Amino acid sequence: MKYTSASESGKTPAFSIDQNFTSLRLSVYENVISSRISVERHTWRHICVSWSYQHGFWKIYQDGKMLGFNRLLSAEPLLSGTGVVTIIFQQNNLTFSSRLTGVNMWNHDMGMEEVRRLSLGCGVETGNLLNWFDLSNKVDPPVYVKKLKGPSCTYREDIMAIISSGPEEKAVLVSPWYNRSTEGFGKCLQFRYLMFGPGAKTLKIFQELEMGPRQIWKDFNNNVPFWRYGQVSLTSVARHKLIIKGEVGGLPGYIAIGGLSWIDGYCEGQPDFVDNLACSKTLVESFGFILSPQHPGFYAPKSHCTWLITAPDRHVVRLEVIDLQLEHDPRCATDYLEIIDGNNFQEQRLGKFCGEEIPALIESRSNTVMITFRSDTDIQGNGFKLHYSFREQTEDNICASKRGTSDLCHGGLFSS
Repeated sequence: MKYTSASESGKTPAFSIDQNFTSLRLSVYENVISSRISVERHTWRHICVSWSYQHGFWKIYQDGKMLGFNRLLSAEPLLSGTGVVTIIFQQNNLTFSSRLTGVNMWNHDMGMEEVRRLSLGCGVETGNLLNWFDLSNKVDPPVYVKKLKGPSCTYREDIMAIISSGPEEKAVLVSPWYNRSTEGFGKCLQFRYLMFGPGAKTLKIFQELEMGPRQIWKDFNNNVPFWRYGQVSLTSVARHKLIIKGEVGGLPGYIAIGGLSWIDGYCEGQPDFVDNLACSKTLVESFGFILSPQHPGFYAPKSHCTWLITAPDRHVVRLEVIDLQLEHDPRCATDYLEIIDGNNFQEQRLGKFCGEEIPALIESRSNTVMITFRSDTDIQGNGFKLHYSFREQTEDNICASKRGTSDLCHGGLFSS
């Protein structure tokens, strides 16, 4: 591949890139460097070459990894005005053939993270000087040019990536089963992730115990075009495995996650609020269980979860607290479980609980209950487990719940 400016047509190319079987050769105004980048049979490679006329600084990447860099290649500007790009295939060995999936050019240097993203196929490569999409639609591609279609998902080394260019697509990464820890109650999962574009819908992390999977982390902020750091606590008191799910579709977008590692002990969720978003739910099933994060292990510091239970009309919600092990405070101002009869904090409070004393059966008057759990940064416990169910509200129940009012029940009011 070579580039010649329009004003220097017929002269030596301003720059050229020559990839053969064993090396890559970069030439800028006849200043040449060579890097040992070999080509393997039946293996696709992503090659990126960057050069800056300031100090002649150059970099060469293969599959997102920088394999060479230096300076003083050439300090003359290259891309002034219009020019001609020529792509040439020379195939002298009949036992070896090459294919091309795309070529793009930009007028600026990219950072390592952006090159890494492109090497995974995350997002659409669209150069602002040379756009392969426009170029490939204007010419009839020869047999050595290959078009790749639709969404693709890549897992290479420690990176899982999924991109979208049309229909909905999901990618799932599942860990092996891990035995319970003998050294502590919890661990902190740390990772890097990239989520950008309107087609990037959600990235979720689940911890699956013997009783089933439980969502522990969730993010749908797709407006950040660079790698972010994430972390979330999980329990290690029982056998478990991790499930990571990425979902894209409908519009361009990409999700990638990698650099997964563990540290002992609990940690605050990162970015802020994403683990709280994961534990908060709206429940409409007729019965079920609600557990504090990481239960039966210790809950994480600065937890904040909200559950909204909605029963059908003319039904009430019954709550039975099965386990309660929270930090004790006389005013329940540190770690607490709060239950509201209704769907906002202005409604009647049915109870605020902490410590280890299990309350009696709780029943709402309305068909909606809001449950909030909060913890501070100091002392953590095993948390709580409660069971909820719906009960139909008969006419007798309605009258009993309105004691002290003048509502008409069973034919009206009686007086002597």
